[in-house]
Amino acid sequence: FRVKNSADKVLSTLQHRKAALRLDQAPHGSVHVAVGQIQNGVPGTEIMGSVPTAGFHPAFWFHHCNVDRVFESWLATSWGKGSVDEMRQFQEEHGKETGRGFPDGNWGRYDPFGVNPKTGAQYHAADCFDTPALGYTYEKLMEPPKQFM
Repeated sequence: FRVKNSADKVLSTLQHRKAALRLDQAPHGSVHVAVGQIQNGVPGTEIMGSVPTAGFHPAFWFHHCNVDRVFESWLATSWGKGSVDEMRQFQEEHGKETGRGFPDGNWGRYDPFGVNPKTGAQYHAADCFDTPALGYTYEKLMEPPKQFM
């Protein structure tokens, strides 16, 4: 899967949009596809390669924890710290509105997750940039490749 190599590429990407696209492609998408293609040797793994069923496979949750950790690691870099402002500036410069419903997410507020005790409002996409406020932290974040430190 080359997850470490893919993560290093994400961590060394200086622009938010490019880093997010790179993260979505690999390691996120590549692991879904790779595990989903193991089906001939390990029955049940094919569900990881299908959007409607991926969340039913136990590997999905470990995989997404790692994807989130890579993103949190990127946010912790000196170039990742201003990513929300960078994203909004990109949208304004290109004459586009920020994603439909932003910062409330593409599907409105995140109903199933209740109320954010920090804000008193229902959770939304903007809350995802502050994982300690969501109640979790990572024991160890990934470091960018040495040439970027």
